[in-house]
Amino acid sequence: MQTEIVTAADVPPGELDAFLEPLYPQAKRDFLRHHGSWWHGGAENRWLLRVDGVIAGYCAVIPARVALDGKKFPALWWVDLVIAPAYRSRGLQRLFDEKIRAVADLKLGFPNALAAAIHRKHGWVVREDFRVLLCPLQPGRLRSVRALGGPAGLLVKAAALGLSPLAWLGRRAAIGYRSHTARLVPDPDPEMLSRIYARHAPPGTWTTHRSADYFRWRFLEAPYRHELRFFLAGPQEQPCQYLVARHLEVEGTRGVRILDAFGDFEDRGTRRDVVGLCLKTAVDWGAVQVTLMDTLPDHNRLYTGMGFVIRATARFCGHAVDAGTMARLKNPVYWTLADSDNDSPG
Repeated sequence: MQTEIVTAADVPPGELDAFLEPLYPQAKRDFLRHHGSWWHGGAENRWLLRVDGVIAGYCAVIPARVALDGKKFPALWWVDLVIAPAYRSRGLQRLFDEKIRAVADLKLGFPNALAAAIHRKHGWVVREDFRVLLCPLQPGRLRSVRALGGPAGLLVKAAALGLSPLAWLGRRAAIGYRSHTARLVPDPDPEMLSRIYARHAPPGTWTTHRSADYFRWRFLEAPYRHELRFFLAGPQEQPCQYLVARHLEVEGTRGVRILDAFGDFEDRGTRRDVVGLCLKTAVDWGAVQVTLMDTLPDHNRLYTGMGFVIRATARFCGHAVDAGTMARLKNPVYWTLADSDNDSPG
């Protein structure tokens, strides 16, 4: 069995599309076909494993710079690892693992349960103490509720019905919300957003290094820029909070994802204000849910009080060549849906 790892630039696009067709939904395949180079910072960051000349596996990385106590670290988010069914149970994932270990000192990811077990076996730090939070504005119209059938579907629909009165109260509160200093900003200055980050980066906490170039790439140059809404809160001359939300419609259902929110974490009033205005905007638009990821446990009470009552586990894994950095991966972290590929296409 002859194996090799090549990049997406080394194979015809149609060949990669054909491999991914039975493995990924149409929306994701279309997104990668048209925007994969933006998403991954170049075709060289999308890897294909060939066995005897046939594509047997695929994965990709997203280059990033992360920070801890003012020190910046280059890193790679490892995403979309998949081995074709006919080639599984042959240890081929190990070849991708060896590849990424060779090209990056710091590797990060959000694995599913199976991948988390494999990463743990390979010596990665694996954490399962983070949550994705969902505010159900219209519980009965959630796609996850409508898609389920059978006895499980009946239970979920009953739970959604039970949440409906609370959701109605939340929508009424959002419709009547009057912000204090929070405001929508149609065209934010990336330098200003970066200054908010620099002033308020929490000590002892891993997070993405939010430079002006990061904001330009991740949001202002995004292919879905028209779906993004930017919010600021705090003094006009020196705002202390920002929030970026994506308003998207999938199969006729509208939802809002809070991709990123950053600022003075001790100022709960302005954090509540900027989230409150985001919720009002979502309700006015007709969204059925608002989703976010905030990996700082101290924020849970604030979000629960604002209607984010549904939670799901978000696993995180990391591996560093340096033993000291490896140990510090157990430090507090602040990741959001803008990190890695949490803001999945479609």
